[in-house]
Amino acid sequence: MADERIRISDIAEELGLSTATVSNVIHGKTKKVSDETIKRVQELVEKKGYIPSMAGILLAQNNSRIIGIVVNDHKKYKGHVLEDGFVSASLNALSGEIDRAGYFMMVKATDRWNEIVRFASMWNMEGLVIIGFCEQDYKKLREAMHIPFVIYDGYTEEVPRTCNLIIDNYDGGYQVGKYLKAMGHGKVLCISDNFVCVDSERMDGCAVAMGENAVNFMQIPMEKEERMRFYREWEDEILEYTAVFAVSDFYAVELLHYLQEKGIQVPEDISIVGFDDSPVCEFCHPALTTVKQDVAVRARNAIAILQKLKAGEEERLTVKLPVSLMERMSVKNLRQGGTGEKMERKIVIKDDIVKALKDAGVRPGQTIMVHTSLSSLGFVCGGAQTVIEALMECVSESGTIMMPAQSWKNLDPETGVHWEEPKEWWQTIREHWPAYNKEITPTNTMGAVAEMFRKWPGALRSDHPARSVSAWGRHAEYLTENHDLSNIFGEGSPVGKLYELDGYVLLIGVGYDKNTSLHLADTRAEYPGRHLVTEHSAVMENGERKWKAYQTLHVDGEDFERIGAAFEIRGKTTRVPLGNSSICLMRQRELVDFAVEWIEKNRK
Repeated sequence: MADERIRISDIAEELGLSTATVSNVIHGKTKKVSDETIKRVQELVEKKGYIPSMAGILLAQNNSRIIGIVVNDHKKYKGHVLEDGFVSASLNALSGEIDRAGYFMMVKATDRWNEIVRFASMWNMEGLVIIGFCEQDYKKLREAMHIPFVIYDGYTEEVPRTCNLIIDNYDGGYQVGKYLKAMGHGKVLCISDNFVCVDSERMDGCAVAMGENAVNFMQIPMEKEERMRFYREWEDEILEYTAVFAVSDFYAVELLHYLQEKGIQVPEDISIVGFDDSPVCEFCHPALTTVKQDVAVRARNAIAILQKLKAGEEERLTVKLPVSLMERMSVKNLRQGGTGEKMERKIVIKDDIVKALKDAGVRPGQTIMVHTSLSSLGFVCGGAQTVIEALMECVSESGTIMMPAQSWKNLDPETGVHWEEPKEWWQTIREHWPAYNKEITPTNTMGAVAEMFRKWPGALRSDHPARSVSAWGRHAEYLTENHDLSNIFGEGSPVGKLYELDGYVLLIGVGYDKNTSLHLADTRAEYPGRHLVTEHSAVMENGERKWKAYQTLHVDGEDFERIGAAFEIRGKTTRVPLGNSSICLMRQRELVDFAVEWIEKNRK
């Protein structure tokens, strides 16, 4: 067999070249070799099927069981492309899939397009996965070699025995734009080192979702030193935006670190979103909100498609995979304050509120849980009374209004509810805090509207000593009766009954951190950190005050804003401006069902 294999000397003799020159071309040492000579050697190597002696014995068989991975070693990586988060994660996923399929993996990083053919032929490979060459001529590559190959994000005409395995880059950008818009951002900067291929699609999607004149683009240099200089020169202009969408995690994390070194806080001063969901996103501070492309799913598809191409069973020339937004902590919610710029205080009258409520979809007969912030609207002429009267006019007596009436200071000081008082007072507070009386116990930080509403003629209040609600209208009695000590937010609680009634949630000038209905999702979802706690409240039992202990599900609402932003992206809410803020109406069932799914997927 050894005598039948083509040798370097055979190639050299036929071309009239030295064996050293041929060897240099085969092994990539071409600095002193002309392009014409390189081309002649590579063409004959391919034609003769030359295999290097170091692997000849293993590879002279028809099946080498080797799949090659070629990564574009673009100059922006400065020789460290395999350290890039997306690339390293992709290689790791491909390695596992290739091993499970019974193949071996070989990796080559190069920025030379013409080396791909030599790499594949010299190792007699059975297939290739090509990453990072988005605008190359794959038709010529197909003509130059016969093995099947899969392209990651290629921009090319469809080529036989080749599959372009892409992700939905446009939709990823669109999800970012819709998310930022839902979070109140009205001025977004997209940054990239180019305006073509995948980056162009991502930026276009963001711009369409944000709307006209809401997004600008800035091209940054590929060289790191030049980028740092660029950031210094354009820092003031960058900070004019409330959010930056960097179309790769590499640039997003780099910008985050640059800003932090300058004393600029993310997301307090400016928000940042990336793309790819590289492993570093969870470990930087703050954790980076980004778009996830599932490298494991992509690798699984790539190897399965290669096998089908080799067997002649794959007819798809392009396969598109979905992406999903991963909300973390690098985006600030500006909904309560518009774009973050100082706003002129507006005056609001009852007619304005009624119109906004009707525009949002509030109708007679509806049952609605309402959360409010009077001050966020500006100056409301008539204050809380005006808001309540407008709500009652819109839902009418055939409908029902419910509001939180929590008196959470009637909890054990150990939970932090009396943070302003010294620890040595805690036992005295436990012994002397007044027992809950639904007629007179005031609400705690529920706002002026909720405090006035609990005392409104015809309004009823539930019996829970710390987490009560008030309701007025057709279903007020049903919603407020039998509010169990332990079952604060679960089935049969006021928010559980609202779900049964297919009711609504209305946010007036507040965010999702105030959305009590999300606690119903807390009780329904399964997640690793779920646990019970023992709480205490002062109650009256048989005419006697008692410091009552009861078990209930631990809830804190830390991720409610993230849930709300993700929910609004689904287009299931109606948001209408009112004064200096806005109102937002949604079906509670849709919100809770979505939140259960989100919590089980994302909460630790």
